[in-house]
Amino acid sequence: MGIVYRLGQCTVLRVIGKDRCKVVNNLATQDLRAIEPGMCKETFVTDPKGKVFGHGLVAAFPDELLLVTVPDQAELLCNHLDRFIIMEDAKIQNISQQYIALLLSDGSKLPERLSALVQTESCAFIDIASQAGRLLHAPWIGTRSALLLVDPNSNHDELQAALGLPLVDSSLTNRQEWEAARIDQFWPWFGQDMDSRNLPQELDRNDRAISFTKGCYLGQETIARLDALGQVQKKLVRLEISPGPLPELTNSDQTTLRIGDQELGSIRSAAMRPDGTVVALGYVKRSHFEIGTVLSLGKDRNATILEQRVQ
Repeated sequence: MGIVYRLGQCTVLRVIGKDRCKVVNNLATQDLRAIEPGMCKETFVTDPKGKVFGHGLVAAFPDELLLVTVPDQAELLCNHLDRFIIMEDAKIQNISQQYIALLLSDGSKLPERLSALVQTESCAFIDIASQAGRLLHAPWIGTRSALLLVDPNSNHDELQAALGLPLVDSSLTNRQEWEAARIDQFWPWFGQDMDSRNLPQELDRNDRAISFTKGCYLGQETIARLDALGQVQKKLVRLEISPGPLPELTNSDQTTLRIGDQELGSIRSAAMRPDGTVVALGYVKRSHFEIGTVLSLGKDRNATILEQRVQ
């Protein structure tokens, strides 16, 4: 059964002007040169050193692009994009307060008129509960999961009736209701699973979020050089942890991954599935990130590397 999580406010930036695609493309790992209305792409935003400055979705609507990502990133990203607009016809607007985000666990469970809109890498305007909204394919917690951006004053009961699914109050910062699904889907969270110290390839999303043929963009030289070398020194992996309580992520004794006395990495996210098993995302050094590797976690638990993502 599908569920809809009412998340609250995320970061939503609007980019307008005839050079909007060029400007965002110049700062992103995804090839956005020919993105057309109705398309939605995952991308990293990079800094001059090729490090991760942001991560999220770029959705193309007529006459505008939306950049949608985790909360509290609007000022940083607006300033970052704006400083690289020289002569281009483009303008960045923070419209985060105009929307709250609903996360649909499975778009195929929506009423037929809405389900048909949840296609891979797509976005669309919709009318929902007598309000205008935007629907974006967002594989955060499933291959058909989606984000619905609606007016903050939208009525809870009317939204639930229009969607035909249970509407559960949740959060973008306290994600306990859907964190295990996010981890199983291998959707990394900016500010937790990655930050400005990471290179995009360390997130193991090359096939979904990085173009190696698009040409120059900010930080491209570093990313291309790493691609030519064919390896990273550490990589984010998905793990299943032996039975027990959730590790305390602020306690290094419970998050450090080892073999014997050798420290090989650490977990960044952890959650419990409905069946009681614990899954996690964490970084492991290149010498040990093969699927099936068993690592020690803390003093008395093990963590096994799973396939990196659910297809």
